[in-house]
Amino acid sequence: MIVHKLLTGARILIVEDDAVQALDIASGLLEAGASIIGPAASLDEAAQLITEQPCTAAVLDLRVGNRNATSFAQGLLRKRIPFILCTGYPDSAFFSSESAGYKLVSKPVEIALVIRELAALIDAGNRVGQSRAPG
Repeated sequence: MIVHKLLTGARILIVEDDAVQALDIASGLLEAGASIIGPAASLDEAAQLITEQPCTAAVLDLRVGNRNATSFAQGLLRKRIPFILCTGYPDSAFFSSESAGYKLVSKPVEIALVIRELAALIDAGNRVGQSRAPG
């Protein structure tokens, strides 16, 4: 599947404490047409960015610094912001079963997969929003 420009117009928050991985993800998302918010290297920075700049979706590392990002991820779900959760720990108990609104991706991330999954999550969210719009 060609991923070029699949994310045109999307504003994607990146939360990743590894600078090299964050830049690789940002580069791939930019090539896919997205605007990048961040990257945030801490959950506090991510929380600040998300209040200042609305985002369409997010790419979130499960472990940011020495903190687990579970509560931040739950906040994204409550706000109906779809996200990709990247982890080197695919057996995470909290995220063992995927639900609407996010996908679990194992590290090292394959950027083409991240782009396709983000596009699908954004599209699904748009369809849900359209079905709730007054007719």
